[in-house]
Amino acid sequence: MKVIAHRGSNRKAPENSMKAFEIAIFEGASRIELDLQLSRDGAIFINHDDSLSHTTTSKGFISKMTASELAGITLKNLESLPRLEQVLELLPQIELNLELKGTNLALVEALVSRIADHPQLSKILVSSFEEDMLVHLKKLLPSVSRAFLWENPLPQMKFFDRIKRSMEKIETSIFHPDCSLVDESFMAFVKLHSWTTYTWAPMKADIPKERWPVLKQFGVDGHCTNFPLEFKLWNEEQK
Repeated sequence: MKVIAHRGSNRKAPENSMKAFEIAIFEGASRIELDLQLSRDGAIFINHDDSLSHTTTSKGFISKMTASELAGITLKNLESLPRLEQVLELLPQIELNLELKGTNLALVEALVSRIADHPQLSKILVSSFEEDMLVHLKKLLPSVSRAFLWENPLPQMKFFDRIKRSMEKIETSIFHPDCSLVDESFMAFVKLHSWTTYTWAPMKADIPKERWPVLKQFGVDGHCTNFPLEFKLWNEEQK
């Protein structure tokens, strides 16, 4: 299974920090998952929430501040709030999974303007829970890989039908479900459509080895984990 570091190596450095990304690379992750937020003047910053209060020493909202105002914001390890341009410099030594946060299509447009001509575009995967964001991305930059995120445990038939419709509309075969949803019927549905499946674990979950054997048993292609080094070592032991 591909080892994907959830917001970097988030147990060893602040989530979505350059330090967490650097540690993930050192630990041997294949890909880093990180979150994109758009400033009021169109700059792209790396943070899970629009609010600054969770990961920084400041208050306020990225969407309501300019890039120059945000330049003075620091994470709790005193590192500057990262920008997309800094993260792109990590290519090609590691793949990137850029998650579009929110529903503002301007974020899609800003991202496309920065990656459309990037020489390492093949190492970039863009994901979102929002179908409309990925459809807009498909229209603007059809060559970039797209992944549909999912966590809503609807009744099974509605669950499957809703996912299938979205995957077809987005025109992707890459699916990102919450790892807790994986079971025999779920993976039978996924394999019926020949989708590549990268599961993810919530920040408060993913205790090492608790869920991993299930993912391997049902043939998941990769896992976005909060413990990239531990998952990598465990994964290698299974071969």
